[in-house]
Amino acid sequence: MTGLYRNGCMLPWFRRERYDEARARMADADRLPASFDEWLEHAERREQQRIRAGLSVHRVNVDDDLFVRFCAERHEPLDGNARMRFAADHRIGMFNPNVAVHRGAKRTR
Repeated sequence: MTGLYRNGCMLPWFRRERYDEARARMADADRLPASFDEWLEHAERREQQRIRAGLSVHRVNVDDDLFVRFCAERHEPLDGNARMRFAADHRIGMFNPNVAVHRGAKRTR
């Protein structure tokens, strides 16, 4: 495992321009905020909590065909559990091209 991922936290992430379309195809769309701005506010709070805890935070896009293919290959619905598994797979080196943004601080001892 590389240093980039060692103390990392992978967060499922939507992009503004794809949020409405991605939300519409999610099995748990009713559990996601209706607007991107509302979703972003909640997601950035979670991100900041992890950064304050000393983790490097990595945003993993879950709004594209790579995530859809991931779910199809595993016969899983496109839902929160699948989004978390997809993000976690990035941590162990699977599907790394989809890691969009690296944020945060490295853990110090």
